[in-house]
Amino acid sequence: SGLVVVESAHPFAETERRLIQAIEAAGLKVAARIDHEANAKSVALQLPPTVVLLFGNPRAGTVLMQEQRSIG
Repeated sequence: SGLVVVESAHPFAETERRLIQAIEAAGLKVAARIDHEANAKSVALQLPPTVVLLFGNPRAGTVLMQEQRSIG
């Protein structure tokens, strides 16, 4: 349990593209993409490429959140 880190053999952009493709191929939807590197640049700070993807299945997730909103 906990955070699992897997090093990619591909450059960052290719890894992100492949991950999004795998998420969508699994029938899930990317709901949001947070680009921490771009946010850092906006305040004149540097950060290596760092992106958070929020994804899920709206059909399954909505039903779960209707019962317990904190599950989201």
